[in-house]
Amino acid sequence: MRPTRRRCIRGFGVFSFAKVSGMLSLLLGLVSGILVGLGASIGAIAAGANGDAEQIGGMLFLAVASVIGLPIAGLLAGFFGGLLVGLFFNLACRMAGGIEIDLE
Repeated sequence: MRPTRRRCIRGFGVFSFAKVSGMLSLLLGLVSGILVGLGASIGAIAAGANGDAEQIGGMLFLAVASVIGLPIAGLLAGFFGGLLVGLFFNLACRMAGGIEIDLE
C-alpha cells in the first residue's frame, strides 16, 4: 500500500468553478428544454386534431422557446450561482482553515 499524504484545500478558482457549474446547468436546461418541447409538440398535435389553430401556434412557440430558452437560462443561473457558491466556499475555507484531503 502506498503512503498517503495529507493536503489542505484552502480555496479554488471562483471563475473556474462558475464555468463548470454553468456548463452542467446548461446540460440540465437542454434536457429540460427537450422534454418540455416534446410535451408541447404533443400538445400541438392534440390541438391540431381539434382544429384549434390558435392553440397549435401557442404550443409550437412553447416548444421552440423551451428548447432555446431553458438552456440559456440554465447557463446563466448556473454561472452566476457558481460564482456565489465559489465566493462563499472560499470565504468559509479561509475562516475554517480549509478542507483536509488524503492523496496517494
